[in-house]
Amino acid sequence: MSYDATEDHMSDDVGFVLAVGSDEKLLRRLNDLDYAETCSTSKKGTDARWKLEPKEVLKTLWNFAKTQ
Repeated sequence: MSYDATEDHMSDDVGFVLAVGSDEKLLRRLNDLDYAETCSTSKKGTDARWKLEPKEVLKTLWNFAKTQ
């Protein structure tokens, strides 16, 4: 989504959604989107496509940011 300052609405033109967190209900709902990748940081069972230890989140996101 991108906000257009000249208009009072949000665009629904989305290219990619990355969700990292422990809100399992949200991750499950985001999995319904074709352009979403979900990553759970909880120790519980999950429907997320990926799992990641909470202490590894920042390191992993930095590695994504450095990749060209």
